[in-house]
Amino acid sequence: MFRHPSRPPRPARFSRPARAAAAAGCAAVLALAAPGAALAHDQGPQHGPRDSQYAHPGPLQDRSGPAQDHRGPWRDRADSRGKPAPRALQYTAEQVHRFLVDFYGEHGPTPWERAHLVTGELRLKAARTTGYDLLLCARSAPDDIRIGPVTTAASAGVGWATVYTSWDGGRETSSFTAYVFLDTAAPPMLADVDCAAPAG
Repeated sequence: MFRHPSRPPRPARFSRPARAAAAAGCAAVLALAAPGAALAHDQGPQHGPRDSQYAHPGPLQDRSGPAQDHRGPWRDRADSRGKPAPRALQYTAEQVHRFLVDFYGEHGPTPWERAHLVTGELRLKAARTTGYDLLLCARSAPDDIRIGPVTTAASAGVGWATVYTSWDGGRETSSFTAYVFLDTAAPPMLADVDCAAPAG
């Protein structure tokens, strides 16, 4: 039989029993899609993303639990906006002076003070320094040590003073600057030394 190339082929015809079976199947699918069936389906056990803690909450998920605040350490930023942050307590110049007097003593810090009252960075720096004692800025222990007035910079959180050292009855003298952290959250510790002679 000749078929025109532009005419689409006719669909195959089904017998009457086949059409009846297809209609019954469609009715079963529509019954499952009814609102009552969907509600019963949602009440059954569920799996997949709805049970995941990372899933976006859907309209049927239980929201009775307390809401969680995921802003972390920044959660109070909006509440405290416009209020200055409380300043941490700092050691006074008198306390820093007392610490330096006790730390250096008359001849320099003891091994215990070097191990426990010096920051880790300065201990490492002192261990790498060869040829002289970095904490004393000298090759040998002095005969006498005096601590000058202490200056504190609250904004920098550090205080410093000139340390005067002398040998041979005062005939040989030297001086350097010692720095101490002011934060009272930790014991006072020697933070750094500057072996250059202070100006003036």
